[in-house]
Amino acid sequence: MEASKGAQEPLRLVLLGLQGVGKSAVGNTILNKEEFHSDISAASLTLTSEQKDAVVFGRRVTVVDTPGILNCDEPNAHVKQEVLRALNLCDPGPHAILLVIQLGRFTEQERRVMDTLQKILCSNVNLYTTVLFTYGDKLKNKSLDQFIAEDKNLQNLIQKCGSQYHVFNNTDRENKRQVSELFEKLDHQIGKRSKKYYVRTKREQSKSWKTQYFYIAAAAAAAAVAALFIFSTADKTPIPTQPVAPSALSERVTNVKADVPQNETFWEMMHAILNKDNRGKVYFFGLVPLLFLMRKFMKK
Repeated sequence: MEASKGAQEPLRLVLLGLQGVGKSAVGNTILNKEEFHSDISAASLTLTSEQKDAVVFGRRVTVVDTPGILNCDEPNAHVKQEVLRALNLCDPGPHAILLVIQLGRFTEQERRVMDTLQKILCSNVNLYTTVLFTYGDKLKNKSLDQFIAEDKNLQNLIQKCGSQYHVFNNTDRENKRQVSELFEKLDHQIGKRSKKYYVRTKREQSKSWKTQYFYIAAAAAAAAVAALFIFSTADKTPIPTQPVAPSALSERVTNVKADVPQNETFWEMMHAILNKDNRGKVYFFGLVPLLFLMRKFMKK
């Protein structure tokens, strides 16, 4: 089988999808050897992202297999961490993200999978995403286009991915054409892009830092209010002093007497503001607007 145009260029791929759709088998089919653990199982066999390399059709191909991490509508911290880990494993970035979907099992989560990915990464990740169907043997005498035409939700997902899709029959490992045709489609898409591989923008990368800054600033603000409250309600017991000569005492009183009324007035005002009746108002009108402004800053 001849390599496609530009085959000497390396190719980096990330496999994403729900648990049990055949991502590991796809990786083995692409690399043409058993690199990832693939078997029928009720539990996920891939527990963390794995990277494997091979020379396929004369080019260096890197495949990153991932656990079933897209089974939720709202990505949690673990899902985000695993997706970012997968991207880091094919540094400087994947040429394509293969969204693996099992034929005949298009779930509600898969309908919104691009929305989930865009929440984790950024809005342009769809430009680098290709839908890859598994269990191609289930089509029998039906073409892939005919199968897609029967489901509008599936059509919508494929349109979000730039109408890029392909199908694998992972049980037919001798069929090298299915892999070469995938490479041809991917090379065609890569050739049309100004940026050949996916890289998170600096703005997207900074969001995680902004989130950390937000919680640090919120904790600092809460600590500041607590400190003011403690100081304002502290017991003001006079501190014992050593006897001082009358002349020295007169000089000290002259230097500080102008400051005493101002300091007492300030703490009396803070004590009045932070008493039990007003404490809730201080938290609401002080901390809440501050947190709101910080959240607005994070979105910029």
